[in-house]
Amino acid sequence: MYGVLGIIRRHDRLLMIQRSATVRVPLAWCFPGGTIEEGESQEAALIREMGEEIHVDVTPGELL
Repeated sequence: MYGVLGIIRRHDRLLMIQRSATVRVPLAWCFPGGTIEEGESQEAALIREMGEEIHVDVTPGELL
């Protein structure tokens, strides 16, 4: 199982989210992201996960 993370930077700030109390590693702070679904590209997974988790449209940039 593979996943993606979105690192969103504006000037000298990074966007992080706090995980729900009901998921694996509850209440941890992390970058938004999630699992790549079968047949899905990394870019498509990132776009989908950003929409689901933080309700924003993104254009993937540099792969780190």
